[in-house]
Amino acid sequence: MSNMGNTYRSLLDRLRQPAYTGPNRCSRCTAVNTVLAVAVASALATISLPVGAFAFLVSIAMIYFRGYLIPGTPTLTKRYFPDSLLALFGKAGVDGVSVLTELDVVEEKPGENDLSLTDTVRDEFQSEFDSLTDTTEKERLRNVFQVDSIEIDEAPGACIVLGDGEPLLRRESRLALQVELAALPILERRADNFHAEDVSEQFAILASFRSFVEHCPACETPISVTQESVESCCSTATVTVLGCEECQTDILEVAS
Repeated sequence: MSNMGNTYRSLLDRLRQPAYTGPNRCSRCTAVNTVLAVAVASALATISLPVGAFAFLVSIAMIYFRGYLIPGTPTLTKRYFPDSLLALFGKAGVDGVSVLTELDVVEEKPGENDLSLTDTVRDEFQSEFDSLTDTTEKERLRNVFQVDSIEIDEAPGACIVLGDGEPLLRRESRLALQVELAALPILERRADNFHAEDVSEQFAILASFRSFVEHCPACETPISVTQESVESCCSTATVTVLGCEECQTDILEVAS
């Protein structure tokens, strides 16, 4: 039985493509392939219902383990799908800046048409950041994701949160994650129903908070802003990077 289990896991490992699954999964490519899977299964179902059902299950399994069903999907979507069509498969999500404004976390700078953290929030944030420990980071993540165990894996250009062994969240760096975890109790104190939000919406709001951090909370160096052109699996975009040159760490990357 143990050998069969090892063989099964080995087969799944060969099927998995980490570059296109887990925190690296592209929702647009997944959506495109799911639509194609439904279309193919529906066509086959007109000939034989069991065959159509089987084809659909196999297709969904392939999308789950490999990230896509049709070989070359990342190239095809980038080359032939217009941005207007790709946008249909995205999620508009919550407007984090509006939420932060409503909660009096950010305010308009005097004499400028721009927003920044309020003085009170800036002080609260630095205090929360300074008090962070590995234990408090994991405790806050467990509470948000409602899992028993949390692991934080760091790699060049990425920080991945694992809950009960499953990837839950990907951030540009450990510092980026720490900024959000320091901001979390600040938002909780200002919005009694903050945890009533969908988890993805909570972290969308927290990601917006990162955009207002003007000095690195770890070393107080002013945050630098740079732009670069990068290719994702299905598009080419200009990415604005907010980071700390002293810590050599990115805090936020925003594609436009």
